[in-house]
Amino acid sequence: MNLSQLAFAGYIYGRGAYDESLNALRAKIGTVPDLGRTETALAILQWLNEWKCRLREADFGMAARELANWQDSCGNLLPPVSTGLLEMRDADLKCAAEAYAGLLNRKADRRRSFGPTATAKVLFFIRPKGFPPWDEAIRKDEKYGKRKYDGSVDSYLRFL
Repeated sequence: MNLSQLAFAGYIYGRGAYDESLNALRAKIGTVPDLGRTETALAILQWLNEWKCRLREADFGMAARELANWQDSCGNLLPPVSTGLLEMRDADLKCAAEAYAGLLNRKADRRRSFGPTATAKVLFFIRPKGFPPWDEAIRKDEKYGKRKYDGSVDSYLRFL
């Protein structure tokens, strides 16, 4: 994929239902969410499910607490909201990878952790200029159908 194809795909993607749910969530909780507020964390968890993360709603209370704890321990690792990915230095990217690592294995429900997709989408939501969403389709190499990225902290840092 070249840059013009990526730009066009982003344009088309932005016209779909995913963008509508993202805009609705931003309108509801603002552009600098406080994950320590239960209603904010619950809204983000619901949005993650709209974006195909399939977290168990019965365990949203537990997952909301995990998001709050993650924010307390790793929120200071993230760049300012206004900082874009291309503006980040190596040290910023390493801090971002540490924040990714801090959420990756936290419990999202009784059966599983947040994992790479939900973790990257949380980072995208709270720092949209800095972190793109990252799901299984992106982690695969389209040309060969193999996994280009395995979802690990190192592969996320390489992706960024």
